[in-house]
Amino acid sequence: MVTEAHGICLGFDIKKNMVSDVRYMHELQVSEIPRDLLLPLRKQKRRDRDEPTVIAKRGMDYVRPFLLTKFDKWQEEGECRVFLRRDEQENGFYFAKLGTQGMYLQEVILGRHCNATADQIYPLVKSYPRRPIIVRRQP
Repeated sequence: MVTEAHGICLGFDIKKNMVSDVRYMHELQVSEIPRDLLLPLRKQKRRDRDEPTVIAKRGMDYVRPFLLTKFDKWQEEGECRVFLRRDEQENGFYFAKLGTQGMYLQEVILGRHCNATADQIYPLVKSYPRRPIIVRRQP
């Protein structure tokens, strides 16, 4: 049984149209969020399964560039990001169910400092409906 593990990387098969590349910049300039956008966003209440309103879409359009920007010292990562809806909450954390939004678990990579073994991890992922899932140790 695995009670605590670190150094685990999850690899996903993701629909290409969901992926956004990260911009790497030497200097960031943050402008003030327009007040006419911020106040309606605070007042807006919507249920989890509703489609985003025009206000919510404008809000995401405004913050997306910030969420896709990192300082250039991280450029070697070649990172990309995917934004998902929050589905379920557990202990203050939100999770999206794998496979429900076009993102499927493909592999589990155990880093060299990971104290778990492939034999311990495989039973945790073998019931995942979409296969194959590869569990491997990083060389």
